[in-house]
Amino acid sequence: MTIESSENTNFKLFKSLLSAKGIKKNNLCIVSGRKIVPEFINCPSVYAVVASEKSLSDLKMSSNDLKTIIFKDSLFAELDSNGTHFPLLIYKTPIIQDYNFEADPEGLEVVTGLGDPSNQGALIRSCEAFNVKKIILLKNSCHPFLPRTIKASSGSSLRAPLSYGPFIHELPANSFYSLDKKGIKLKDFTWPKNIRLLMGEEGPGLPRAITPIETLAIPMKNSVESLNATIASSISLYSYYQTYN
Repeated sequence: MTIESSENTNFKLFKSLLSAKGIKKNNLCIVSGRKIVPEFINCPSVYAVVASEKSLSDLKMSSNDLKTIIFKDSLFAELDSNGTHFPLLIYKTPIIQDYNFEADPEGLEVVTGLGDPSNQGALIRSCEAFNVKKIILLKNSCHPFLPRTIKASSGSSLRAPLSYGPFIHELPANSFYSLDKKGIKLKDFTWPKNIRLLMGEEGPGLPRAITPIETLAIPMKNSVESLNATIASSISLYSYYQTYN
């Protein structure tokens, strides 16, 4: 049966998952993407498959036991916020615990306050690639299970070791390192084995009230003022990864 009404209970539930509020309330999220959906479809956390009549035939399912809900094309398009034109997964969100800043870091831990879902997703993907031990999401950052975040992370946000932290201005002083053009050049920096690296918000950067242990710099041409936060982060993570892997 194809659902044709926007008043349908399932449609209202799934549409709420386009926002952080709906994700938090229902402990569900939307997984989208022609590469990511087939990768995750057999996971036990899949709650349902959502498709249009046109798109369902594009997906090969190994199990017929999965709950499958079909919407008319216009309703499905509202849920397919990334415009994939491919079936979606409704997925049970992983549990995220609060992080304890009183404990010492273990390996490389990344603290992030990125508010853009695409940048956050790309950063989480880099963190998984370079074996980051913990990703601490500040309250300033976007939700890790928004559809754009999951897609930009290529699914990494559903696997990565995530924790929740405070607002960026509430971070304990001298508990982290950060990036700054005036800091120590990466090639001259000796990475500690256990370290927290803070990636601040795009634009505003670090609040003056918080104090890093040290700032690190990525050398670049003077004609370029700065790098995208995710690119700068990835360069730094690779530098650490080269040291200990």
